[in-house]
Amino acid sequence: MKYTLLQAVNLYLDYTDGFRVSTIDDTIESQQVAAIAQKVFHDLNDDIFNNEQLQELIQLEALADNTKPNYLRLPDDVSRIKESKVLYDISEDSSEIKMTEIDYLPPLDFLEWVGNTKVDTDNEIVIDFSGYRMVIPNEQAPQYYTDFDDEYLVFDAYNSDVDSTMQSSKSGVLVNQRRTFTQSDTYIIDFPEWFHTTYLNALISEASIALREEPNVLADRKARMGIIRARKKQRIGTSDSKRNRGYGR
Repeated sequence: MKYTLLQAVNLYLDYTDGFRVSTIDDTIESQQVAAIAQKVFHDLNDDIFNNEQLQELIQLEALADNTKPNYLRLPDDVSRIKESKVLYDISEDSSEIKMTEIDYLPPLDFLEWVGNTKVDTDNEIVIDFSGYRMVIPNEQAPQYYTDFDDEYLVFDAYNSDVDSTMQSSKSGVLVNQRRTFTQSDTYIIDFPEWFHTTYLNALISEASIALREEPNVLADRKARMGIIRARKKQRIGTSDSKRNRGYGR
């Protein structure tokens, strides 16, 4: 079962023999518990779920900007790309799909990679938001990408024979997405269902100390045990080693 913020506040009030409320704003105590619920949420999110425990497969955002045809944008609610892995469909046939991993290059390596090419009919000059000029091949699939500002992904090539700009629908990336917390009665605590009991115990533990100045040993112990289990939770598949690749066109 997933709990709303109002349910979480009332569970704490029940656990501590307080008075149940019909809204989180009913009493000073319920407002305080709701505020602590938000703090506990962010603490646990940073500890448990801002690593590799929960990933989501998304598409990057297209710019549809002919002056930056080799750019895609990372959505605002993404905290990071898992292992810098980006996939893109490089097929030249619309009836086929050929999702290929595009390797990441650090910015300086990327600029060196695109900075020593003559401008001719097979490439073009693309100007970054900073004003930096890059020579980008426009008749081949990308091999590498980088980012300069944690927002835009810049690719070393694109195929104008297929698309005039890079397409969101052809991209795929595994990411950590930022969770938001809303001070609302109906807000559903944005954790996986299996973690809600641990979250509630952590809330009871922290609120007991903050509001009653006495620890709740049982809730604290259960919260600690749940957090330990969550840190060790097995994911499907592992990545024991990273591939090392040289690069060259």
